[in-house]
Formats: sequence, C-alpha cells, structure tokens
Amino acid sequence: MTLEQRLRDLQARLGKAILVRGVHAPEPEFRGRIIERPRHIVIEYRDDNPGYFWDQDLLAELVEYLEQGRVNVTLLENDLEDEGDWEI
Repeated sequence: MTLEQRLRDLQARLGKAILVRGVHAPEPEFRGRIIERPRHIVIEYRDDNPGYFWDQDLLAELVEYLEQGRVNVTLLENDLEDEGDWEI
C-alpha cells in the first residue's frame, strides 16, 4: 500500500483531515512530529531539501505511529523513545 493510500485510510478511520508538511527546524536533532488538533492532525517532518524524496522513510515512520493510534509524537535524532500519547 502506498503512503498516500495509508494516509487516506487513516483520514477515513479517524474522521479527521491529515495535513502533511515539510518544515525547516532550527533544532538539528528534530526529525518530525505528529500534532493532534481538534479538527485535524498535522504530520511535520524535517525537509532540508524540498523537492527531493529522501524523507519518505521518515514520513512512513510517522504514519506508522499514527496507524498505531499514537499522537503528539516527536521524533529526535539519537532518541530511541518518543513522547507520544497512546490514544486518538
């Protein structure tokens, strides 16, 4: 299943729009995060080179967390644990 299909399935299952955006973070250890809002979920990932697809693995990792029902997750370099909630 493609990443796009997985995101569509999640939107249908959760009943919320999912916004995906690449960001430039000043913190060098920042990799990505999931933020739950009342009407939507935001997936942000570090995108140092817009237009390239090097971040597909990171985006897939964030989508996997969301598929597991985890929200408010922040991924950092050299951090094996996240600070995510376990419910949606």
